[in-house]
Amino acid sequence: MSLVVRVIGTGQRCLGLIMLAAPCLAAAAYDPTDRFYLYAEAGYLSDSNVLRLNEKLESPRQFGYGGASDRIVTTTVGGHYDTTFSRQRFTLDGKFSDTRYDRFSRLDYHSWTARSAWNWALASRWTGTIGYSDSKNQSSIEDAAGGVRDVIRDRVLDGRAVFALTSRIGLEFSGQRKAERREVRFNNNFNQDTFGLGLVTSTEKGSMLAVRAQKSDITYVWLKNFIGSQASYRQTQFSVSARWPVTAKTTLSASTGWVRNEGNGGTQGGSRNRIGSFEWNWNADAKNTFAASYSRQSDTPGNNTIPSVLTSYSGSWQYLPTAKTQVSARTSESTRKYATSLGNERTRLYNITLSWKPMTQLELSTFAQNVVFKGTSPLNDYKVNQYGVNARVFY
Repeated sequence: MSLVVRVIGTGQRCLGLIMLAAPCLAAAAYDPTDRFYLYAEAGYLSDSNVLRLNEKLESPRQFGYGGASDRIVTTTVGGHYDTTFSRQRFTLDGKFSDTRYDRFSRLDYHSWTARSAWNWALASRWTGTIGYSDSKNQSSIEDAAGGVRDVIRDRVLDGRAVFALTSRIGLEFSGQRKAERREVRFNNNFNQDTFGLGLVTSTEKGSMLAVRAQKSDITYVWLKNFIGSQASYRQTQFSVSARWPVTAKTTLSASTGWVRNEGNGGTQGGSRNRIGSFEWNWNADAKNTFAASYSRQSDTPGNNTIPSVLTSYSGSWQYLPTAKTQVSARTSESTRKYATSLGNERTRLYNITLSWKPMTQLELSTFAQNVVFKGTSPLNDYKVNQYGVNARVFY
C-alpha cells in the first residue's frame, strides 16, 4: 500500500504543478523563438516488463515483487537561454527529472541533461562550435535485458571548426572527449577521444557532398585495472555522404564507408566492417509526411566491451489533422552483430503518438509502444508493451 501511496502522491504533485501553472498560461508570453524560457513537465508511463525479462523468468528477489509490470511517474523542470554578442552566440539548455516507480521503488532515480555551447565566428572564413554536456539517464529500452535497468552518466566536451575555402566548400575539423559511467554495468565504463577531418561542399539548391575521416581511441577504465592495454582499442572510420533535394517535396540522403577496430578489446588482430545509410523523406502534402531509412553503423562502445555493428531499418508517417494536432507512427528493426561468435541481437519496435497543442504555452501527448527483443540466447528474449501520457507547460 505504501508503494501505491508514493506514486499517487507523486501524481498529485504532478497535477498540482500543472494546475498551479494554469493561471499563468494566459499571461505567459512564451514564443518558441524566445531567448529565455522555462518549462514544467509531468508524465505517466505504464510498462508491462520493467526489467526486460523473458516470460519464463521471475523478477529478482531483491525487488520484493514477483511481477513484471509497473506504473512510473516522472516530473521535470527545464529551461533554455541564449544570447548574442556581435557574431558570437552562447546557449544554455538544461532539465532535471525525478522518476518514481510504484512497485519497483528500488529503481527510483534522478536524471538530468545540461549543455552549454559557444557558436563562434572568426574573421570571414572561420566558424564553429565549442560545447560541453553532462547527462544522466536510464539506459535505452533495448539495453536493459536480463533484469538490468542501468543509469548512465555521460560527460562530453566537443568542438567543431570549419574553414571556408570558397563560399561553397569548407574544410571541417572536429574533436570530442567523452566519459561514460554506469551504475550497474560498471565494467562497460569507458573514455573515448575522437578526432575528425572532413571536406564539405554544397550548392544553392541544397545539395551536399562530404568526405570525412575519423579516429577514436576507446578505453574501458574499469577493465584496464585487470587486463591493462587489452581494455583499449582504436576505431577508424571513413565515409562519403550526400544529400539531394530531388523535388520540392522529396529529399534523399545517403552515405557509405567503412569502420576498422584495431587492438584488443575483443578484436585481437582487428576487424573491418562496411558502414552506410540511406534516408528518404517525402512531404506528400500539407498534412502528410513519410520517411524511410536504413543504417549500418558501429555501435556505441558503452553498450558492450566487444565492438559490434548495428544495422537498422525504420519507417514513419506524420499526419497533421489540424494546426494544433499531430499523429505520428513509427516502426523500426535493429540488429546488433558482434565481432566475435556471440551471435546477433534483434529489436523490433512499433510506436504511435498523438500530440495536441491547444495553445502555445501547453503541449499534451499520449503514446503506445510495443517492443520485441531477440537475444543471443532464447532466455534473453522478451516483449514489452508501454503506454503513457505527458503534459508540458512553458513560461
